[in-house]
Amino acid sequence: MEFLTMTKLLAIVTGTSSGIGAALAKDLLSHGWTVVGIARRLISFDSDNYHHISLDLSDSKACATYFEGDFKEKYLTDDWSKIALINNAATLSPTGPLSEVSLVDLEKTFTLNIAFPAWFMGYIVSKSPAKTPLRIINISSGAATSAYPGWGSYCMSKAALRMAGQNLAIEVEEVEGLKGRDIKVLDYAPGVVDTPMQVQARSADEASFPRVQKFVDLHSNGQLVAPEAPAKEMRELLESAETEGFAIRRFGS
Repeated sequence: MEFLTMTKLLAIVTGTSSGIGAALAKDLLSHGWTVVGIARRLISFDSDNYHHISLDLSDSKACATYFEGDFKEKYLTDDWSKIALINNAATLSPTGPLSEVSLVDLEKTFTLNIAFPAWFMGYIVSKSPAKTPLRIINISSGAATSAYPGWGSYCMSKAALRMAGQNLAIEVEEVEGLKGRDIKVLDYAPGVVDTPMQVQARSADEASFPRVQKFVDLHSNGQLVAPEAPAKEMRELLESAETEGFAIRRFGS
């Protein structure tokens, strides 16, 4: 793992195979960060400072087994001047009315969208050196605060992820052993971004997602944000001197 000593900034990014995750990994790498990407599918980044972990984050047993291994010894060392975690991986599926969604599908979605990222925040906090500044960004959405018919599982999981970030921040303030640590949590909504998730949204059947035309129109009118734009903003936020324990931001605000 010789490359890990080449930079002093470490970012752990989930969902780096496409969309915002891929754009963020590329931007971080181009600005001197070492990136550990976690996704089922590997895409190539032209950098010795990228390390990929192939893992299905909706499989809680596989994740538990993997992180019981030497992840801490490989990555969460005291060599870094800052460690960042970006919980980006998520799924829109299953779509459709809650009256038609299966329990199995809900369980898989909740594992990926909220159970794993909530657990992973705690894992990174507990395994990282106490003196190393830690920055966490949870990718949010307007769906965290607004209900969308047919997106029940996505809306609920994003709302829960926001609360998970708030909860971690208040624990850092009040729980013995965490008080005084330099840990900041950001709930970040990147806007309506041109990603595979948007393709899925505008390809949905109107019966399962009544607001599909809104997303078709956004694409047709050129109103989607390129993933590189929020990626750049997130990198700048990670590099800034944020002082709030927990903050909510939307792209461009």
